[in-house]
Amino acid sequence: MKTLLTHFLLLLSIVVHAQTVIPIGHAHNDYKQRHPLDAALSFGFTSIEVDVFLVDKEIKVAHTKLGLPFAKNLKDLYLDPLKERLNDQEAGVYGDSSILVLMIDLKNNRWDLLDLLENLLKGYEDLLVHNQHGELSWAPLQILVSGRPPMQWVNVQKNGFIFADWPLKDSYEKSDRSSYCARRSARWSDYFEWNGKGPISKEELELLERLTAETHSIGQKVRFWSTPETEACWSLLLKYKVDWINVDALEEFALYYRANHVK
Repeated sequence: MKTLLTHFLLLLSIVVHAQTVIPIGHAHNDYKQRHPLDAALSFGFTSIEVDVFLVDKEIKVAHTKLGLPFAKNLKDLYLDPLKERLNDQEAGVYGDSSILVLMIDLKNNRWDLLDLLENLLKGYEDLLVHNQHGELSWAPLQILVSGRPPMQWVNVQKNGFIFADWPLKDSYEKSDRSSYCARRSARWSDYFEWNGKGPISKEELELLERLTAETHSIGQKVRFWSTPETEACWSLLLKYKVDWINVDALEEFALYYRANHVK
């Protein structure tokens, strides 16, 4: 009875929340949520993160090796459920042409993982955003790999449907303009001391503004992870045009976003 009630409440949450899409919401380590994928979609998140390991020619979802004995695979936990949701939704998972980003963090054997992932994704190719000679074709799902993926592989891939999240930099060169690099990410504490409480220093505000502007200047988006999960921090990131807000507390952020940024 408790399980049925839980699923009913989740379904109700989906009905209530999914009408409002959060275009900057990134569900961090989504597989650790009580209801992976379903919870993020119920609150309107448009980017979902999943950590993966290569184990016996399977792509397993887990945060560390300790979780591998109990881990499900990427196909069963994310790809097939997304395909089922998208079969009848040519305008995307939310019906409004939003692209859902599935960010796959490579935790081991990156080259082999990419080869296996590319082969696996061929079964979902019609759902995936493609890079065709530098031009992106619309599709409801974009695959983004993180965890320092080898750009040598990404830039010469055969099928053009695997994009990259690469570490944030202080300055950029022409080689950083890869049309496959869609996002730049960094740990918040690598650049900032502010903990989301009280005032932030003028120097750190200027640094945040510069990092965001520099990254945007080469056509890429910005995400910080391990940010303070406070409304003050969320407001600051939005004000300074950080593209993706990294969130563990999905419901809290969804309520904050709707109360402050939805007209």
